[in-house]
Amino acid sequence: MSQSCASSAEMSSKVSGCGERLLLLKASTVKNKGRLFWRCRNWATNSHCNYFEWVDDEESDFQGKEKESGASGGKRVDGGKKGEEDEVSLKREKIMLDLMKKNKKLKMKLQQEKKIGTFLFFLVVISWVSTIVMVFMLLFKVNCNV
Repeated sequence: MSQSCASSAEMSSKVSGCGERLLLLKASTVKNKGRLFWRCRNWATNSHCNYFEWVDDEESDFQGKEKESGASGGKRVDGGKKGEEDEVSLKREKIMLDLMKKNKKLKMKLQQEKKIGTFLFFLVVISWVSTIVMVFMLLFKVNCNV
């Protein structure tokens, strides 16, 4: 029992290249269903940290705890008293990821609308300038004929 505690403490202390603590997750794809993997918390942010690693066979004894905690479909499998905290943390992370994705889409849309606004502004300026030029040309033409 002390070995499993030590190994789980050792597992939770892994960090990625960006310095964040790694998440231990369970794959839910057809090909790798139930297989454990490490992933960086910042995988979907602009930090460009895409750390991913399958859990080695020597760490597979950790899968027993995962079955006891009832984790499934991409949920964390730390087990123990932290199960509820992990679920809340996972939900919070999913919400944060969704919000970051929406924020990114909104920023892109804002940039597009700024470009359209700038284009329309120049179009209005050009139309006014051309109108003023036409009026002056008409006035000078009328004055020349008189």
